[in-house]
Amino acid sequence: MKKVIFTLMLTFLVTSFGFTQESRNATTGKIYFLRSTGFALYNAPYKVFIDDILVCKVKNNKYSIYDVQEGTYECSVQFYGKKSKEGTKKFKFTVLPGNIVYIQLSIKVGFAVADVFCEGITENTAIEKMKSLQQTTTCL
Repeated sequence: MKKVIFTLMLTFLVTSFGFTQESRNATTGKIYFLRSTGFALYNAPYKVFIDDILVCKVKNNKYSIYDVQEGTYECSVQFYGKKSKEGTKKFKFTVLPGNIVYIQLSIKVGFAVADVFCEGITENTAIEKMKSLQQTTTCL
């Protein structure tokens, strides 16, 4: 009797663990944040926000990987501050289960101002860019 109960409990644990892992992986996707501005003057880490929440600080010539649940998000980036500023350009994107969204952190330099922003790039472009970048695992 003890063997039967033990076998049933073990079967239940193994199957429930398998379903939990499968359902968790089925509803998440990845976001790759890539930064390669080439400007020495703007070497401070960029603050990256998803839905106005600070999620990452990305240094120059680095990329970072961020896991998220499937859904639609808005990304913004700025030089400083722990809160997303009003008026910053927002990039809207959708993360599908098991997919990767590649976002480049770009800068546009004008007369006495610099504007940083997020823009989506293709997988092929991202793979080429990542060859010259280093992955950072410490996002904040």
